[in-house]
Amino acid sequence: MLDIVVLGAVWLIAPATGLGDDPDSRSLLVARALGTDLVVIGIMNWIISRRDTASMRPFLLPNIVMHVVPAAIIVTLILDGTFGAADWLGAGLHIAPALVLTWYLTSPTKRRAARSEAHA
Repeated sequence: MLDIVVLGAVWLIAPATGLGDDPDSRSLLVARALGTDLVVIGIMNWIISRRDTASMRPFLLPNIVMHVVPAAIIVTLILDGTFGAADWLGAGLHIAPALVLTWYLTSPTKRRAARSEAHA
């Protein structure tokens, strides 16, 4: 749901968000396209979240990657001075769901439940 509300919807509604003072039309198009992708991913996540743990787990790794890669890029750009300190918010919006998904995947309780569902 975070993908829909925070990331995707913002870029659909206000595509210039995070693109600087005067983004060109091509940048706005890319932001809207990425916003659409994130909304679709969020809807897919919502649909998948209603499934059993075993069938849901394979979809979590791509979700983690979807957050880790942008977070790594943003943090790198902050550390090299290209982005300012205010951009830690953007990094945090990717780091938080990546940590939650990683916890879910590595949780011993969830692993046991997934194995028992797969063998049932």
